[in-house]
Amino acid sequence: MAAFQVARKIDKLRIAPDGRLLAGDAAIPLGKRGKFLVRWYGPGGPNGVFRYYSFSDVLLSWQRGQRPAQAGAAQEPLPAPPSAFKDKVVIVGASAPGLFDFRSTPFTTLEPYPGMEIHATIVSNLLENDVVRRAPSWAPIAAVLAFSTLVCCLFLFGAGMQGVLLATGLCALAWSALAAALFAARGVWLDLVAPLIALATAFAAAAAASYQIEGKARRQLRTMFSRYLSPIVIKEVLEKSDTVELGGQDLVATAFFSDIKDFTGTSEKLTPQELVAFLNEYFSLTTEIVLRHKGMLDKYIGDAIMAIFGAPLPLKDHAVLACSAALEIQRILQRPPSGPGPQKIWKTRIGMTSGPMVVGNVGSADRLGYTAIGDTVNLASRLEGQNKAYGTSIMISETTRREVGDAFETRELDLLAVKGKKNALLVYELLGKAGEVPAPALELKRRFEDGVHWYRERAFEKALPAFESSLAARPEDVAARLYIDRCREYLQHAPAADWDGVYRATTK
Repeated sequence: MAAFQVARKIDKLRIAPDGRLLAGDAAIPLGKRGKFLVRWYGPGGPNGVFRYYSFSDVLLSWQRGQRPAQAGAAQEPLPAPPSAFKDKVVIVGASAPGLFDFRSTPFTTLEPYPGMEIHATIVSNLLENDVVRRAPSWAPIAAVLAFSTLVCCLFLFGAGMQGVLLATGLCALAWSALAAALFAARGVWLDLVAPLIALATAFAAAAAASYQIEGKARRQLRTMFSRYLSPIVIKEVLEKSDTVELGGQDLVATAFFSDIKDFTGTSEKLTPQELVAFLNEYFSLTTEIVLRHKGMLDKYIGDAIMAIFGAPLPLKDHAVLACSAALEIQRILQRPPSGPGPQKIWKTRIGMTSGPMVVGNVGSADRLGYTAIGDTVNLASRLEGQNKAYGTSIMISETTRREVGDAFETRELDLLAVKGKKNALLVYELLGKAGEVPAPALELKRRFEDGVHWYRERAFEKALPAFESSLAARPEDVAARLYIDRCREYLQHAPAADWDGVYRATTK
């Protein structure tokens, strides 16, 4: 109040007819209860913005001013010259710590703030029209609504927690910078707290909602894939859930089909209970191997298994993993079964090929199944069936052969067009991992492939001895016997001029 009285005494402060408080021609912004926002200039005390003179300096200067000047004597400067007070507002008070005339201000934490300097600050604000004005009340309300809406929209439209966090931080930084700029340039006080609290609240709500929704989605993913994938792959799926499209996605993967040799005849010899026990043991062995090699178990079809390597997450080495799993299955099944049934029913045939396919939910509105569809899948099923014609256990396509490179030893079997397909492709028998196939088996492979080369060149008289030699060394080699029959037929009846060496299968 004292500061207002000072400004009023020098005719700087007056009340307008409409009730406004004016300093000169400028209105002084007051709050609802007549409160005045002080524009502080910095820390108080003798080292602050206001000049301090001690009472002793003023008294000493007055005493010296009362003495007559002596001719020729140098004038000693006064510690508090009268000119320092001319046309100035002087606030008289005590600043000694023992008098306890100190008040709380924004700078109190830096050093004690004398109470008399508060009056000096207010008087300066009024005389210089250096006042703080509040921003319009709608500004922080609009900011609160805008920030809350932005954060919620980012969350709803799938920006992710990192995106929402970045946007929240940028909004907080922008609002703080705007508040600082307005205060420094125009003395406008923009509410800083409410919008920042709104931002923090909106972010916390978005984080909580995201946690709930993401947790629910993770549980759904875990429930869905626990039937198809190993726990290790499920963990990876959950960590990369944003890359898994349950509605369907295009992938390049390896399709795997297997079934049990002569299962129909064997099943006729078993009781239903014995058949179920046998299948459970067989599926347990094979499925564990598939899952351990990061394969996705698609379905059981009777005694057959369909699996996909490279789904639902892409795998660079999907073909290598599929071939490794196939070889391990064949090795494990060579052991005598613990359940009922003769030894031979453990022999299985496997067909594999690599290529594009669509993987996702397929079915009706009432029942969906997560599966793979496409020409690659159909071809793998056909290759599995062709094992019977060539007497092989694992047949792979040329695309899988290219994918695995030199990691495995293979034997080129034929240029084959499976039933239902016009285009032919090279098919191979998977023999084993590189470095693990015995030397005699590699020699037989070389001898057989020499025969295939001469066969394609129409040199049947050269191909026949190669196949006969291969069959003599391995009498159970059905593929060699098949080529011997072809060569003998073509030596008696030469193929047509447009013969392309393709064998077109008539059965699945």
